[in-house]
Order: sequence, then C-alpha cells, then structure tokens
Amino acid sequence: MAMYVAYASLQDGKVVEVLSEFELPSQEIHAVYPSRRLVNPRVTALVEYLSQAFAPADWYARTASI
Repeated sequence: MAMYVAYASLQDGKVVEVLSEFELPSQEIHAVYPSRRLVNPRVTALVEYLSQAFAPADWYARTASI
C-alpha cells in the first residue's frame, strides 16, 4: 500500500507496519500534452500544482494533519 494512503493510520496506531525491510518501487506521474508551445495556461497551472502537491515532503505533512 502506498504510504500516503496509510500514513495517518500508522501515526494513530490503527495500522502496524510489517515487513518494513521491503519497499515498493517508486512511482512517477507524467503529464502528457501535445506541445510545449501554445500550452493552455490552465494546463501549466495544473502541472505546477501537481508538482508541488506531490513533492515528497509535502504529502507527509498534509496527511499527518488528517
């Protein structure tokens, strides 16, 4: 299970981590659009938002407050 899904439950003690020596491979998110030229500003804004929202340290901080 992805850490961002279980982080709050791990912190609360509702879930216990097992097999911690094993790690899933990292996953990437790609934004695909036709060309860098004439990109709709909404697309640029969305890509920037997602880049910040899924920055490694950020989702830990956000899910900790859930």
